[in-house]
Amino acid sequence: MSRSLYTVYRPENWDEIVGNEAVVESISKLFEREAGIPNAILLHGPSGTGKTTVARIIKNVLGVANQDYKELDFSSFGGIDTVRELQDKSRYKPLQSKFKIYVIDEIQGASQSAMQGLLKWLEDCPKHVIIILATTDPQKILKTIKTRCNIFQMKLLNNEEMKVLIEWVLDNEEVKLPKKVISAVVKYAEGSPRRALTLLDNVIEIEDEEIALSIIDSDGGEGAKEIIDLCRMLVDSQTTWKQYQSILSGIKDEPESVRYFVLSYFNTVALREKSEKKVTRAIAVMECFGENYYNTKRAGLTYSCFSVYNLPF
Repeated sequence: MSRSLYTVYRPENWDEIVGNEAVVESISKLFEREAGIPNAILLHGPSGTGKTTVARIIKNVLGVANQDYKELDFSSFGGIDTVRELQDKSRYKPLQSKFKIYVIDEIQGASQSAMQGLLKWLEDCPKHVIIILATTDPQKILKTIKTRCNIFQMKLLNNEEMKVLIEWVLDNEEVKLPKKVISAVVKYAEGSPRRALTLLDNVIEIEDEEIALSIIDSDGGEGAKEIIDLCRMLVDSQTTWKQYQSILSGIKDEPESVRYFVLSYFNTVALREKSEKKVTRAIAVMECFGENYYNTKRAGLTYSCFSVYNLPF
């Protein structure tokens, strides 16, 4: 797949959010009413629970144009100069919208002087400005800042909610995965929708149940990332040899296990893909990986990739 499931299935409206029903209902009512829209809200909760997603939905609900919407990560740029610059720019009217929205992620990373600057900004916030603060550690936020915000806690999904999300995505992708694989995704996602879709991305094209489970078990799916990336490069006839060189240098797995993985991956592509052209390429890739690497080792893997690189289609 050339697209990220997390990107494709990131909620764009309130109805698409799985879990956190009470919080979603409260926020949606807050921003859908005619008057009394708050200047500041604080979203807190574990990483991957949808804090930035909520901010983007608020943007959609209020019809805020991209020119009037800004996201910043204060874990990297959390100094007083940044806050002063934002405060200065916020005084100007929106370019194409009724509101300007500033989303400040990882606000707990702000310096003490930046926190004081943010407090001053909140005290003198123009009516056309909405400041959305997001954090995984609300205890580090000044109490005086919290008192000026509507506060909402985003929680991790429970197992049933996570299963609903995964099965919804699989239905939309017209893919069936074994129950054990789905259960493994639920387990390793640990309640995070973002993590679940990342894991699902790694195994959704793998037909072999044991391989899929080994991918998820391997550092929660991280260990097989390079091999999955290799498979996706093999799909694309436009991949350059320099790209192959880069990915091959990062693969630490045994070449024969990589070969088995590639064959399983492209067997799935050949059986599921509707495009005859893509099926033909999948079969051709499988032929390039047909010989084992017991004697050739890494040289055999390199040769197989070079053979695919030289395919005329």
